[in-house]
Amino acid sequence: MFLRRQSRRNRRQGMSASFVTESLEGRQLLTTFGNAWDDARGLTVSFPADGTPLGATGNQLRSLLDASADRAAWQTAILRAFQTWSEVADINFGLVADRGDAFGAVGLSSSDPRFGDFRIGALPLPGVLANAVPGQAVAGTWSGDIFFSTETNWYLANVGSGHSAAAADGAYDLYSVALHEVGNALGLADQTAAGSVMSAQYSTAVSGLTASDVAAIQAIYGERTDPFESQSNNSRGTATVIQLDAAEAAAGVAIRSGSLLNAADSDVYSFVVPEGVTAAAVTLRAQGISLLESELDLRSAAGGRVAVGYSKSIFANDVRVVSASLQSGATYYVHIDSQKNSDFTSGDYQLELNFHPESDWLPVNGRQHDAGRYNGRARLDDADRVDLPGLFAGAILDGETAGNNTFVTATQLETTIGFRDGIHYEAVGTVLGSGDRDFLSFQAPQQAADVLVVRFTPLDGAEVNVQLAVMNANGDRVEALVNRSANGQYEVQIREPEAGATYVVGMKLEADAADAPVNYALTADFAVAAAHDQQSSQAQIVAGEIQLGRISSLKSQLFRLDLSNLSEVSGDKVAINVIDLRNQQTVQTVMATAGATESIFIWLPEGEYGIAVRGKAADGGSTAIGYRIDVSVVSDDEGPGYVDPLDPDGSTGDQDPYIYEDPYAGTEDPYEDPWLDPYFLGGDPWENDPFALFVKEIYYLEIE
Repeated sequence: MFLRRQSRRNRRQGMSASFVTESLEGRQLLTTFGNAWDDARGLTVSFPADGTPLGATGNQLRSLLDASADRAAWQTAILRAFQTWSEVADINFGLVADRGDAFGAVGLSSSDPRFGDFRIGALPLPGVLANAVPGQAVAGTWSGDIFFSTETNWYLANVGSGHSAAAADGAYDLYSVALHEVGNALGLADQTAAGSVMSAQYSTAVSGLTASDVAAIQAIYGERTDPFESQSNNSRGTATVIQLDAAEAAAGVAIRSGSLLNAADSDVYSFVVPEGVTAAAVTLRAQGISLLESELDLRSAAGGRVAVGYSKSIFANDVRVVSASLQSGATYYVHIDSQKNSDFTSGDYQLELNFHPESDWLPVNGRQHDAGRYNGRARLDDADRVDLPGLFAGAILDGETAGNNTFVTATQLETTIGFRDGIHYEAVGTVLGSGDRDFLSFQAPQQAADVLVVRFTPLDGAEVNVQLAVMNANGDRVEALVNRSANGQYEVQIREPEAGATYVVGMKLEADAADAPVNYALTADFAVAAAHDQQSSQAQIVAGEIQLGRISSLKSQLFRLDLSNLSEVSGDKVAINVIDLRNQQTVQTVMATAGATESIFIWLPEGEYGIAVRGKAADGGSTAIGYRIDVSVVSDDEGPGYVDPLDPDGSTGDQDPYIYEDPYAGTEDPYEDPWLDPYFLGGDPWENDPFALFVKEIYYLEIE
């Protein structure tokens, strides 16, 4: 595997590096392709503000691309890449606001209300042009995210509607690379076919998809359909009749869903103006639903135009037409078409008829989306961030008042798609106030699990005081360890949950909490062996010693690292430091208590990284503590003519190149240990091992 054996220096300084490891492959790619996103017609995209926490640098998307083009232009190019796939497959992408939570924040794998399923960012990515995280439950909210390298020069070759710009020297076309990364994020693997946008090696700007690309995406999502039409409604003779039912008539509002398949498609609806009504607003809502740019035309039964409206842009693509001179009891027709010469000619929408006075109409294009030039002063006021604490103000995610207020009426959760049964659960909801309770139930897997971890995350941007209880099927509270982080997140850990048992989580506000609604996301994870495919190493660490290992990342990629503490002694701790060997700086640290599994996601650019494992026994002694480390890659990239040195002919498939090494494998010659200076010819060779000297300093740090 990748950790070193006992050595002279190890013994002398109390540093151990012997693992009891399984024989595993040298590298592994966790990302799995060919899997469709759940609810593919409801996917969303967002542009987090610059400075949003991302890797070691924070998001730099605007500062990067504002230097290449007007912001509206480059955002349109990226969104056009999404739309290109949507035009040929059963997918929708809606543009939504982004609250600015950290990339990879704990939350829902999809449809998290704080940001889009696909978040767009930028950070240094040495050796690659861009990176994407395919949709996979084990990647959490990283799923779907796309990142452009700040070390690349970008330009817009394809500016839409058949117009192209000349290639800039040493620059790469933003749309072409985005098209590839969106394909990866949707579940398409890289291809070797010439001209395919899914080729991992950028050659030139592309204008669209090849036949093989279309076939590949349709194999996952199918051809684009209109699920709202049982028969065509593209003419007045076949118009869909909007007949108000009793509830709609009483409310004075009717809403219907629809979709345009392509530029040639039209939808026509008819309605009769209610008695006593002479004014109405007709609204097509596409914002947050799709990227459709539409034309909305209201006509009389005789064919005369009453009013017409157009989407302003994909950033404001709701349309409303109003008439105050309708004839009560008369029939009118609504014609919906895509805009001529638009690149956004398909998409779902909602059509609303509102016969109330204007003062009761909801606004169109209510959420802002920035298109101005970036400046540092605007970082915290960026329109895309929206109103941080107020993003959900007045918006209750779950308005139930008594549906799951008791133990016996708990909402039963289903295993999240992408995990084996009983491994992972997700939910969003609202504790409406001091009188409300939420109960959620779920079932443990049939195999034994090491630990159950329940995480509660408030979604409103403010800390809240809540009381969480985890109970068994009899309603008895289960013994648990409860931690609360500085950002208001709660974590409840239960050791050795019963296999196949039912657990119920109850939530309510603490007595001293503000009596106000609290929106939340909740996840429940059972730590079991092989919950998902990854590379594992299991060993023991003696308290007071350090074990060393190495990861060779051969290009920039996002790793998932899971640390499991296998001890049964409460208070035993294991921690690992991931260390950049170029500057001997700690990149990230994770610590797990007895019986718990902790996970981190970490960007590792091309280079060598050390792993230092430390243990601390509860009694302060030198007890051996068992642990397991699981390491996987969850991203997939596009490179500038990149050739995988471990697979130059592509014969072993699409695998991210990273290597775990046991430096002593097959030899006891210390001069072949890559931790050492091979040119040192005298004295103690360990004295020239900078990593060992660095770890010697770590050795004296306490595990907190």
